[in-house]
Amino acid sequence: MTPQADVSAAINAFPPAVRDCHLRVRDMILSLAEDLGAGPLEETLKWGQPAYLNTTRKTGTTLRLGVTSETPARAGVYVHCQTTLVRDFRLRQDEALAFDGNRGLLLDPEQPLPEGPLRAFISQALTYHRDKKANG
Repeated sequence: MTPQADVSAAINAFPPAVRDCHLRVRDMILSLAEDLGAGPLEETLKWGQPAYLNTTRKTGTTLRLGVTSETPARAGVYVHCQTTLVRDFRLRQDEALAFDGNRGLLLDPEQPLPEGPLRAFISQALTYHRDKKANG
């Protein structure tokens, strides 16, 4: 999937290291959506940030890529703050991941991606409603 012009512009506006990190995360999101049967995804902007929405209703929650004024050098992977994803993920992870409150994960673009935990987080977001319904 080639990003739309407005999404490309938003991605290109990130600092170079953050942009490269977000592009790797974007590829992971698109690949996992296909692997999990959680697609197709709509790529759009939400609050000026690249966002990935399941087009099938009640499948997952939106994932966004961004930075905050408090952490401009970190690549953020955000979900809706009213989900339990970040809270639950934080409880299960024994690795030293950085979190942004109950909104998302913060990645150091100068370090390798934490592939395993990041894939797990994205997978849980892409199937959040579907899995919640299936698990009662």
